[in-house]
Amino acid sequence: MADTSFENEGAVEGGMRRRTLLGAGAASAALALAMGRLGRAHAAPQEAPTPGWGSSVKIRFFAGGNAGDAFASIVFNGAQQAQSDIGANVDYVFSGWDVNKMTDQLREAIAAQPDGIAMMGHPGDDALMPLAQQAHDAGILMEYQNVDLPKVRQAYSGGYIGADLGPQGRALGQAAIQTFGLKAGDKAIVFGAWGQPGRLIVTAAYLKDPDTKLICQAGGQTLSTTPTYMQAINKGPGEVINIGYDLSPAIIDAFAAGWVQLTSDQQPFLQGYLPILSLCLSKKYGFSALTYDSGAGLVTPDNYKPVAEMAKAGIR
Repeated sequence: MADTSFENEGAVEGGMRRRTLLGAGAASAALALAMGRLGRAHAAPQEAPTPGWGSSVKIRFFAGGNAGDAFASIVFNGAQQAQSDIGANVDYVFSGWDVNKMTDQLREAIAAQPDGIAMMGHPGDDALMPLAQQAHDAGILMEYQNVDLPKVRQAYSGGYIGADLGPQGRALGQAAIQTFGLKAGDKAIVFGAWGQPGRLIVTAAYLKDPDTKLICQAGGQTLSTTPTYMQAINKGPGEVINIGYDLSPAIIDAFAAGWVQLTSDQQPFLQGYLPILSLCLSKKYGFSALTYDSGAGLVTPDNYKPVAEMAKAGIR
């Protein structure tokens, strides 16, 4: 599968271009590099990688949402691909994006004593710090995805696979201003929590300020429902600018029909694949945890077609 790159069209400082690695290609490149370094450091490694080289590693993996939702399903696909490629023994956890449920499930995961846990960071540093300490004291490796936990990772180590959310949001906002010619005084509606904004809330917010020019959704779950929201306020494609995060088959269809104008791709497939790869490399070969910014850049009506089929296949 070919690599695909997107440029932030000046929105990211310094005109940085981020390279997108997909599927097994990411694992192969990382493993080849890792093993190349291992070979240089140790002429005769005790155990060379073979197919299924991670089969002895037991992992508890948090997918975040529900099994069938737009984002969590792609995370799950990436994790399953890593499990297939590496041979790891993985138990999957679905939390419905409920931070309290995630915290309780993490407590249960630590009690089960796996070799490693790939944990969604949504509950935050304060909630997860004592559990991270428990995992550390028990010798359980930790990797975090989707939402970073800088204080937890500083205290008890662990890598982070996901977008750098602050710069990502800033890049999206700057691109919207530049692309759509927004200026001081223009009104925008910005939603901030996954799963919470529903049709009635969007309608009420817009009717309060009917001269709103732009709506920014918090994630793919709600961005994918943009046609329904717009029809509820009697607006056609393109009459209100709709932007947000993530890709899915429904978002691709919304691009094609003119309902969505801009989205920031977090590449959730990598947020599934790379944590399992990282935990297995650390457990088997003692490598430090992987940290990777999975934010690929911005998808627009001009460049969505190259990733359309991958989105519909649950890869992007």
